[in-house]
Parts: sequence; structure tokens; C-alpha cells
Amino acid sequence: MGYVIRPGEAQGAELERIIAGQVERLRSACMHADEDQAVFIHQARVRCKKIRAVLRLALPLVGRRFYRRENERWRDLARGLSSARDLNARLEGFEQVTREFGDTMSPSAVTRVRARFRREAGLRTVDIEAAVKEFCLELNKPRPDFPEPRRAGDGDVYAEGLARSYGAARRAMKIAYSQTDREPFHEWRKQVKHHALQVRLLRRVFPEALANRAVRVRDLAECLGRVQDTDLVIAGLSGWKGAPAGLAGALEDRRGEMIDQARILGKELFGVRKGDWMKRLAARAEPEGRA
Repeated sequence: MGYVIRPGEAQGAELERIIAGQVERLRSACMHADEDQAVFIHQARVRCKKIRAVLRLALPLVGRRFYRRENERWRDLARGLSSARDLNARLEGFEQVTREFGDTMSPSAVTRVRARFRREAGLRTVDIEAAVKEFCLELNKPRPDFPEPRRAGDGDVYAEGLARSYGAARRAMKIAYSQTDREPFHEWRKQVKHHALQVRLLRRVFPEALANRAVRVRDLAECLGRVQDTDLVIAGLSGWKGAPAGLAGALEDRRGEMIDQARILGKELFGVRKGDWMKRLAARAEPEGRA
């Protein structure tokens, strides 16, 4: 079974099973990492995020010490690949922008901006091959055993974890819309993605409550991802005298529209207080999910 928790099974064993499965897939991917390092980096970073989402759910069972150590380990492993991925982040962001916004940009403008971002990426010196090799070496070091659960599974551990990610995303949303800076929206996106992964994990435990939510949270994460892509491009145009006239302003308008769209989705998904949302979750949970 894939990235989903089976209802009715021992919670500690289920969480350990999913982490082990992600680690095994990572090790398998390392054997073919040289075939396409960009694809490997993307997939490896996603799996590290998935593992961290499971660890957040496991916190009440494994204790803060184990959680903190393992969470930092997987965070640092992903960061080791992030510098390599960031080489092309702005160019990738621009390619996404052109797919959604390119019909209002002249072909010559697209060509000029693309060439500039490609030159910038080419000037940076990060040994991608070394970063991938280091990741795979670290991955194959011995892992600590998953500790015995500190408390018996009573059906609330999953709900508590989901509540934490809901609360974190709700707080990040409020901060993002209370400031004029761009960075809070990127932090909100991170928290939304954390919550989305936990919703995906628990979709069979709380099927009535989470089936539609899984789709809507993904939509919000994608919307905020487009905001981040646009911000990367705007930053790349800043200070460039040869930038196509009016492009930065048009992108700012586009960003504003997406921010408005994210506000609507955010209000739908995170508009009620955490406690009230959890009451709704409990009311709609299947009895099996409370085993």
C-alpha cells in the first residue's frame, strides 16, 4: 500500500511502515540517480517532505527528542539538494509563468527573459553530482529504530496531528494577509503543503471529512506555488535595464489576482478556528477511523 494510513491498524506500526516505504523508494532511486539528476532531486525532496509529514503525526507517540532529531535529519538532507535545485528555480518559474501567461507576452520578450535566466543559472557553480552523491551516502547510513509508542493509540493521535498542521496553516494565512512582504506567502505555502500531505495520509481514516479536502488543499498549494513562481520572475527582472517594458507590472497584476484567489480558497479551507474544525472532523469521522 502507498502513502496512506490504513484505519484499524496499530498507529505506531503504520507510521513506521510508511516511513520505511519512503526510505526504501529513496534508496532504490539512488541506484538510478545519474540517469536524470534533476528528476532525482525533485523526487527525493518530495519524499523527504512526505517523511517529515509522517513524523509530525508520530510526535505524540515517539516523543520530542526522537522527532526533533529525525525531522532535522530529513530537513537537512533535503536542504543539501535544494542548493542544486535552486540553480534553475527562477528559470523553471519563468517557464511556468509563460505557460499560463505567455499569450500576453511577445515571443521576443519570452526569448530575451529566458536567455537571461539561463545565463544566470550557468554562472552559478554548484556541484550537482556531488550533492546527489552526498545525499545517497547519508541516506544509506544506519537509521535509528522507531521507538516503542509512548502511549497507546486511542484514535486521537491522528486527529491531534491533523489539528497541528491545520492550526499552523491557519496562522500562516493570517500573517500572510496582515503584511505586505512576499515571504509570508511562501511560508503559508509550506504549511499548506504540510497539511496537504497529512490529509493525503489520513484520507482513509477520515474518508467522509477529507475526500474533497484533499483536492481543495492541493488546489491552494498549487495556487500559492504559482505566486512563488511569479515572485521569482519579478525578482529576476528587478534592476534589469533590458527587461521587456511593462512585464514586471503585468506580473504584479497577475500575482494580485492569484493572491485574491488564494484568499478565497484559504477562507474555505482554514476559515474556522482549529477547535471548531476538529469538531467537524470528529462529527464526520467513520467509527473505524476512531479505532
